[in-house]
Formats: sequence, structure tokens, C-alpha cells
Amino acid sequence: FVQPPFAMGKEHLQLLEQSVTVPSDVTRQIGEACCEAGIVASIGVNEREGGTIYNAQLLFDADGTLIQHRRKITPTYHER
Repeated sequence: FVQPPFAMGKEHLQLLEQSVTVPSDVTRQIGEACCEAGIVASIGVNEREGGTIYNAQLLFDADGTLIQHRRKITPTYHER
């Protein structure tokens, strides 16, 4: 984001549309891939809850279980 906050409306709508809901089909598919590969995976996502976007970390166990879901606490550039 290199534009001032007031000029970011279109980009924020696009970010909201592309963000992940937890849990969802997307997180289920990631869990299935971890199980199939037998790996533990930690991923960063833009998470959507209602009309709010969070920077989140998801940790999946080798059996595909979502074992940790953490949201960023520090405000981003536009939230300051």
C-alpha cells in the first residue's frame, strides 16, 4: 500500500474479497494437503470476519488439524 488511506477503497474491497474465512473450505483443503504430505505447515493469511480483515497465522498439524489460529495485534499502516 503506497497510497494514502483515503485513496485505498477499491484495493480494500479487493483485499476483503480475497481474504480467507477461518474455518472454511480453503482451510479444510490446506489441512487435507498437510495430511496427505505428512507435514506441519505454518501459513500467513489475510483473514476475513464479517467486514473486518486481520493478518493471521494458521498452524496445521501433520494430521491436517488446525492447531493454532493467531491474529496480529499490532495495527497496520492504515489502522494507525
